[in-house]
Amino acid sequence: MALLGVVLGFRKREVVFFAVSALLFWLLSMGRYFEPLYRLVFMLPVGDSIRAPVKWHHLTELCLCILAGYGLEAVRLSIEATGRFSKRAVCAMMCGIVLLGAADLARVDRLYCAAMDLSIVQAKNPAAEEIIRRGGGRLAELIDGGNGPVGWSFSSRRIKVTADPAAADARFVFAGGDQLANKRLMGWMKARGAVPVGAYAVTSKAIRSANKEAANAILFELPDAPKAPPAKPQTPPATFVTWLGALSLIGTIGVAAYGIKKA
Repeated sequence: MALLGVVLGFRKREVVFFAVSALLFWLLSMGRYFEPLYRLVFMLPVGDSIRAPVKWHHLTELCLCILAGYGLEAVRLSIEATGRFSKRAVCAMMCGIVLLGAADLARVDRLYCAAMDLSIVQAKNPAAEEIIRRGGGRLAELIDGGNGPVGWSFSSRRIKVTADPAAADARFVFAGGDQLANKRLMGWMKARGAVPVGAYAVTSKAIRSANKEAANAILFELPDAPKAPPAKPQTPPATFVTWLGALSLIGTIGVAAYGIKKA
């Protein structure tokens, strides 16, 4: 529909503006895959503060939505020009097109935005509680499939998580699966004086305390690592993404006001 809006409305300055903007933002969202352009953005004073170049794609989506509106309007005018349908029939057709687009969007989103089971985040985490009871510190998570639900469960308890047990500030190691059979890792931790402080059974639903026979993960403490310093409340500074979001909101309101005025 956005392509139809460009084809049928290319003589309008607004259509050309949003079409060029959509292309520009799409190229920016490519990041290092379109390096010549993104290198210029990265050289700007705040250009290197964007967490992920794909954030530019949100502006691409905004431009495509506006172009789709122009395409829908062009279809409406074309149908009305034939004189074969009443205004109510034309309105029903437009609603049908919009509903078909919404249904297709839901079909696509179902593939990439499936509901996740967050039971492990909401359940109690005895391993995290043990770390906090011992003064806290950075955790080296060596569970197979790390940065998944286990990582979420630990981060929800405000524990810094790393995947590198050799990190200078790593005080705890949570290892399981094949890692417990890794002789090099176990030898390294033995040389560091690692002490097992808890045994746990980890599933996709929860982390529970268990005896050594039923456990599939062990929590180790590195005695020579520093404890976590007391956290100080800080007000996060306004980032470039914050300003970009504010500008996007202002732009959306401005475009909407312009559309109402033109209507």
